[in-house]
Amino acid sequence: MLGLGMASFCLVGMLGQQFLAEVLSLSYEERQGYDELHVYVFWAFALTSVVLFLVRRRARRSDLEDRRYGLVATLLKRLWVDLDENAPVELKLDLSPCDEARKSVGKLKRGKWNCEDFTDPWLSLKGRFADGTHLHVSMVERLQKRKRFATVGRGKRRLKLKRKGKALLQVGLRVKPERFPGLSRLDASARRAVRLPAGVKLSRLDVAGDRVSMRALLDLDWVDRVASEPEAKKELNPLDPSGIRTSPAHDASRAATMMLLSLYQVLNFARSARHHGNKRALP
Repeated sequence: MLGLGMASFCLVGMLGQQFLAEVLSLSYEERQGYDELHVYVFWAFALTSVVLFLVRRRARRSDLEDRRYGLVATLLKRLWVDLDENAPVELKLDLSPCDEARKSVGKLKRGKWNCEDFTDPWLSLKGRFADGTHLHVSMVERLQKRKRFATVGRGKRRLKLKRKGKALLQVGLRVKPERFPGLSRLDASARRAVRLPAGVKLSRLDVAGDRVSMRALLDLDWVDRVASEPEAKKELNPLDPSGIRTSPAHDASRAATMMLLSLYQVLNFARSARHHGNKRALP
């Protein structure tokens, strides 16, 4: 859509400029006798240019990231079979860019850099599994934009820009305390049950009597789903004779799935301790 709008905008602009140049090259008498229809055509070109420009600006703001709704679609597809069909699924999804002005949380200066921080809590997914366990998946992106002017050769000034940030993925389960007595006592050893994809770091793990949750850090350039092995082989760089790919981006859907399985593993240990009537330690 953006490409088509840009092409149309450029074409109309070129035709309008050509027409204007033609009119201005005429003498006063010739200009007076110029057909009125051509004047209407000129103003039509001008009006169309303005309209296309406004459409293009609106389209750019609505040029959404595929990975965000791709992540939600992948998670729902994986979880749907285990969700309670009689319970609603609550979804809050913000597809606007992370660096929108309304998401700015502060500006500061770090040395020579002018910095602006953004916080974007763009995802909240709530549901209930068939076993009665309540699920909550959320994601927050934190971005810092930096800029400064640097002096290059011959005294010229050039603007330098940098971006850095992290994505915080959180998965939580809420249960009935009577089903998992002693869950809170697993707090110290529950980390042994955590399994995460390579490169994804555990940021926080909370265990209480009626809930368990964990938060992980992903790179800001995470993807919704990494291609399967046959698909991945097709994406190898043909210029690389070794066929070795660079480090893949963090797979957010796989991270969320492994986090969920890790939390259920913690619940299983608590349930096992209840059945055996002792404090069973995690392996």
